[in-house]
Amino acid sequence: MSIPKGKTRIIIRLDEEVIAWFRNQVANAGGGNYQSLINSALLEHIARSREPLEAATPSNSGGDSSCGLVR
Repeated sequence: MSIPKGKTRIIIRLDEEVIAWFRNQVANAGGGNYQSLINSALLEHIARSREPLEAATPSNSGGDSSCGLVR
């Protein structure tokens, strides 16, 4: 399978509840691709974000490290 230009194939571990939520959103919308929906959600977050990722990571903020952010 060829990878579309501008896309990179990665392996990522996400919580089962996250995957289930995105799959349910796609199913409730009548179909689509849950991976594209995840990509859109990440792009939307980037567009809204005002704080650099480094400042938001638990290791820098003293917060809970369970959020899974890895630098």
